[in-house]
Amino acid sequence: MHYIYYFLAIFLFTILWGFLMAKFMPLSLIGIPATKVSKDRNYDERQTTMITEVIARTFILTSFAMLLNLILRVLHLEIAHSPIFDKYPELMYIILAVFFIIFNYWLVNRKYTSKGKLHEE
Repeated sequence: MHYIYYFLAIFLFTILWGFLMAKFMPLSLIGIPATKVSKDRNYDERQTTMITEVIARTFILTSFAMLLNLILRVLHLEIAHSPIFDKYPELMYIILAVFFIIFNYWLVNRKYTSKGKLHEE
């Protein structure tokens, strides 16, 4: 009976995740080729490029953090123990990913902002 609940939870989460990604992400980012889509609903080409770059940079930094944490644990060089992160280590990666998304959005937004707007302030 436990396996049915696991399957149901995974199935419902997958359906919800797919719905949210299809609703809020650029279509080309979620795997629908640009040739089959006449025009992306909410995003122009610049915005799609920015979102793709933010997600790619965030993935790279999050992967780096995970590998660094793994290496430190293998070498027994853990910095600090926290009961919440010891019990739920994925929480640390979610917090890091949110920080990386905000930081990368700021960097990418500066990169794709025209120089006139950047220097007017």
